[in-house]
Formats: sequence, structure tokens, C-alpha cells
Amino acid sequence: MKKIISCFVICYLSFTLQAQFFNGIGVMGGATFARQKWYFNDIDETQKKKFKIGFNACVFAEFFSGDYVRWRSEIQYNQKGCISKDSVKFKNKIDYLCWNNFLMFRMELYSGIPYILIGPRVEYRFKQATASPEITGKFNTFQISPSVGAGYEFVVYSSLKPFVEIHYNPDIKLNAYKVDPLEIKNKAWEIRLGLKFVFSNSSKGEGCPPVYTLN
Repeated sequence: MKKIISCFVICYLSFTLQAQFFNGIGVMGGATFARQKWYFNDIDETQKKKFKIGFNACVFAEFFSGDYVRWRSEIQYNQKGCISKDSVKFKNKIDYLCWNNFLMFRMELYSGIPYILIGPRVEYRFKQATASPEITGKFNTFQISPSVGAGYEFVVYSSLKPFVEIHYNPDIKLNAYKVDPLEIKNKAWEIRLGLKFVFSNSSKGEGCPPVYTLN
């Protein structure tokens, strides 16, 4: 499975590198604060479970070089789930391999570049380790969820650009799990730190500042 994932990531990056509107590439990772909302149809009861801390990591490609609008595509590994606690504490872990696509709305300032991101995620259930006895089946193999985030890119005179982000990723319409009488929706907050490499031949010339000489 690890070899399949590695091949998929390599193919993904190879494809994006050939795109004429390709602007940059990067990596990021951080913490995921995940919880779940459980719906019991037989007793008409809703339970909000406690947060579980996991991690996330991804590679991404950024497209276009507009001042205000860009597009980002990501391949991400993300750990979701929850902690269920009554008389006994159970930890439920659902790991996803995700394909995320975001529109990025940004504003270039002298001190840095704040931006917001919004778009869909297609999530593949990579691994499930659930301990709660109420969960008797598998979570959906594929899941589609919305995501919104905010970030800040620091101004540095280099092709490598550091940045920080926070994301909110809830299940809205689609349940991540549905085995009668229980339905489950995921909700997650992500804190990410990243590094983006901007190609020096990009149309905006973001790789490094121009150098002037005196004749």
C-alpha cells in the first residue's frame, strides 16, 4: 500500500509540473483536532464526542500567478476520529487519504500575504481503528466534504516561502458512517505549517527580487 501511495504522489507531481500555468510546489504538516457527532435514530438522540488530536501532512501544487486569486491542489494524509467517553473511554481513529482543491483569495501586503481558501475534499478511508462498541461497521470508503481555511504567507526574499494555516473541515450533508441505528459526521480543525517553493520563471517573478547594477 505504501508503494501505491508513493507512486500516486509521484505521478500527481509529475503531471502538475508539466502544466503551463503551474506556479509552485510545497509541503506542509501539522495537528488535526477531530471530533464526531453521533445520531442514534432508534432513540432520537444526538451526541457530540470529544476531540482527538492527530496529525496531517500533504504535498501540494499551486496554479496561476494572479495577485488576488489562485488555485491549490493537495494530496493529504489526515487523521480524524473522536474520543467517546461514558463509563469507559474509547478512542476511535479514522485515517484518510485526501485530494483537496481550493480557490485561494489573497492580498499582498508589505508585511506578508494573508489569504483564505475554500473548496471540496475527496477523502478515501485509508485505515479504521474504532474501539467504541456502538460502531459495528465500516466508515464510508469515499467521502466528500467542504473545507474553509485562512493562512498567512511570510515575505522572504527567496524561492522558499514559509506560511501558516488553519482549516475547518466538517461533514455537512453526507454522513461518514451509516449503519442502522447510528449515523456519524466528522468535524475537524487543522493547524498547518508549510514551505512553498516558487519557480523563479513564474510570471510574477516571486522567486527572488530583481537585482539592479550601476553602470
